[in-house]
Amino acid sequence: EQIIADHLFPPAPITNWDEMPSPEVRNLFDAFNADTDELTFTRVIPEFTAEELAKAAKKLSSGKACGPSGIPNEVLKRVVKSRPPGTLKIYNDCLRSLTFPVAWKAARLVLLHKGPDKPLDSPSSFRPICLI
Repeated sequence: EQIIADHLFPPAPITNWDEMPSPEVRNLFDAFNADTDELTFTRVIPEFTAEELAKAAKKLSSGKACGPSGIPNEVLKRVVKSRPPGTLKIYNDCLRSLTFPVAWKAARLVLLHKGPDKPLDSPSSFRPICLI
């Protein structure tokens, strides 16, 4: 298990910020306004529309395994269909506040063996997928 974990999640490279070219560093902080010490955003993110919500709900696959929430896609589709204004408000509130519930960010990592010709003791013999 540890070998596979190390293979899938290698340590992040160490960045030497002193050697970082200054245009790249400046681009990282384009939203920062030095005069007011506040973050400012140059783009307004448009809210989701009822049509987009309905289209996204239709794309949800039926009969698939649930993610960590345990809520089947069929239930999500029914909620969107029966309560579109409330569902739309939830998503747009998240968008406006630039936050998403922690539970929505959770995923279950599943390793799929690539096939009988692949050795079980090699991390590259597995394909990681996340169930969200």
